[in-house]
Amino acid sequence: MVDDEKCNSCGWCIEACDFGAINIHQVKNIAFICDRCKGRGILQCVIWCPEGALTLVTSDVRSQKARITAVNKLF
Repeated sequence: MVDDEKCNSCGWCIEACDFGAINIHQVKNIAFICDRCKGRGILQCVIWCPEGALTLVTSDVRSQKARITAVNKLF
């Protein structure tokens, strides 16, 4: 997961990715990542991010956050 507030588009995550799977989003100008490393333990992009903008988020956590966001929009 990319924290939009912390990502400064430095590109370290792109260089660190073993799969070449990270790009900079053209509109938001932040890192856009995939989940090809899922289940592989520590992710190089997370380790190399100098701003701490990247975190590993499981699908369960992602679903929970989406539900919370949806509920908050109701109020």
